[in-house]
Amino acid sequence: MMFNAALLVLALAAPQQQASPPAPPQPTVQPAAAQAEYIVGPQDQLTITVQGVAELTRDATLDQDGSFDFPLIGRIQAGGKGVRAVETEIRSRLIAKGLLTNPSVNVEVKNYRSQNVYVFGEVARAGMFKIQGNANLMSVLAEAGFNNKSGALITITRWPKGTRPTGGSATNAPNAEVIKVSRKDLELGRAQTILLQDGDTIIVPESEKFTIQGEVRTTGIFELDGEMTLLQALAVAGGVTDRGARNRIEIQRQGVDKPLKNVKMSEIVKAGDIITVPKKRI
Repeated sequence: MMFNAALLVLALAAPQQQASPPAPPQPTVQPAAAQAEYIVGPQDQLTITVQGVAELTRDATLDQDGSFDFPLIGRIQAGGKGVRAVETEIRSRLIAKGLLTNPSVNVEVKNYRSQNVYVFGEVARAGMFKIQGNANLMSVLAEAGFNNKSGALITITRWPKGTRPTGGSATNAPNAEVIKVSRKDLELGRAQTILLQDGDTIIVPESEKFTIQGEVRTTGIFELDGEMTLLQALAVAGGVTDRGARNRIEIQRQGVDKPLKNVKMSEIVKAGDIITVPKKRI
């Protein structure tokens, strides 16, 4: 790395000016599922190292607007960016000022700010959870007491900047980002890359259910465990009795005016279905 030593010494000794070149456009934050690094924000403390230049190696705490002062180059807007993007910003500013020609800049998070996420729904302990750093969805759900009897689709509501969650619904924030995660992805470990951000609201729905009545060995309400056929649903209820008419089974389905009649055993059962097995005709 080469730098103008005289210029650097003079600049360090001179009074610092707040004015700085316009910052390049802030990169768009990617959805949580694709995000690979921690996104810094207010009250995070960063350790910034410029290799070979001890005067520019220091800690910096982000102000409430997500920015901090750095010697020679002025104010850095870091909030909402990953640490690699902050490195690039500092490096480009040092080059633009003519202080260094090819600086090696490293940024690490020394102390994480306190962040809050919210979990509602079918968990043992709903409410607010404090997270630090790269907390992912699976770790927070484990802390909340997630179980595999929940509904099939977990949602994360990511609120627009400047708004805070008031409950589980995004009705009052139509521009909120909604991330959907299947329970199967969680169970198979495919959701480990889903990182959370401050203010995220996680909704874990109740398990989906269906009802069986009539000529089966056990009538009642049953949990819909993934994709189930009518044959599998009947098996859960103990099967059709000797008095049951298997060829005249009906399903009352939500949103459908008339019952489905003479339903085949391969029919896929849906949440809210009411399955009726009538008696055989004499």
